[in-house]
Amino acid sequence: MPTTVDLQISDFLVKSISKSERSVSELNSFFNSNQIKSELHWFTHRDTLERAASRPDRRLFYFAPHDAIIGGLMIWCESRVLDQTEAQIRLVAVSPDYRGYGIGQYLVKKAIEFAKEHNKESIIADVAAEAPAVQFWEAIGFHKVDSYFTNGGREMYQMERHLSK
Repeated sequence: MPTTVDLQISDFLVKSISKSERSVSELNSFFNSNQIKSELHWFTHRDTLERAASRPDRRLFYFAPHDAIIGGLMIWCESRVLDQTEAQIRLVAVSPDYRGYGIGQYLVKKAIEFAKEHNKESIIADVAAEAPAVQFWEAIGFHKVDSYFTNGGREMYQMERHLSK
């Protein structure tokens, strides 16, 4: 990883994965890298990503300005655990060396656009209560609507943002 970052606004091209084997594999490797995996509260499996890439109600977005994924997101607009009016960001992560440049916010912006295309009224995301990511979600317009504990005793917040049409 470079010690300095030379991202420019023209690099902010967030791509969507369809059924590309290589991109799904690369995104799976990114989400399961030691640093990212330790920060996520959802565990991801390659088959979960493959299903998301093949379903019209789910989407995988990634950011790879220099052909290496440094940010990724998975959103679901349909699930048996979701209300019909809501979408859920299941995973979002940015490589630590590239945080603070708006990449996460830009990925979420694409997820919001996707949710609106599916006529969703709100979008939710779960985050560990003690995680610095709570401030990220609040800074981009989400607010805490619920809290719960995982089977392992970890306190989680459900964050929500209402979507305007």
